[in-house]
Amino acid sequence: VKSPISGTVIDMNVKVGDIIQTGSATTTNITATIDDMSTMKVVVPINEIDVPRVKEGMKARVVLDALPDKPFDGKVDSISYLGKITENVVTYDATILIPNPDRIIRPEMTADVEITTEFKENATIIPLEALIEKEGKGFVLLATQEGETIEKEVKIGIRNDNQVEIIEGLNLGDSVAIPLITNRRTPPISMGGPFGGGGR
Repeated sequence: VKSPISGTVIDMNVKVGDIIQTGSATTTNITATIDDMSTMKVVVPINEIDVPRVKEGMKARVVLDALPDKPFDGKVDSISYLGKITENVVTYDATILIPNPDRIIRPEMTADVEITTEFKENATIIPLEALIEKEGKGFVLLATQEGETIEKEVKIGIRNDNQVEIIEGLNLGDSVAIPLITNRRTPPISMGGPFGGGGR
């Protein structure tokens, strides 16, 4: 028996001595499943709010549950046009490709994925919980030498789950306090999903 493609045998449905029938492949006579393990893919659900920010070719950071100390670099290969509704939440599947030359990633492994939608160098950033948003504007609490705080308006740039860029309003040496209660809105961009092979 000769495979028409190159790859790794990930499932064998026969054993020595079995008679293999010829003809079209069906679920009852598939001899083996061969997968291209050199490139793996992980499918992650993207919240409908975040879909416009995700583009094909964007860089992604993938951390496997099985190898939490070994992150992998990948990129967005495609984004589904067909949405899924789960508990009244609409998501769209994005496929991330990850090189797997050492065959260390296996099918059905789970992972967390971070997609870099924007990137800036030498940006002024503060913790997201330090940002106060109201009436479409951003504010921070500056700590004074007297131990008090004053509210100051700032101009906001890009953000992620943990940090936000401040374009205007802060100076070098300013001390920003974190309020106990804020009315900010955090965009949901937590993602994760199972791996699949590059082809069969």
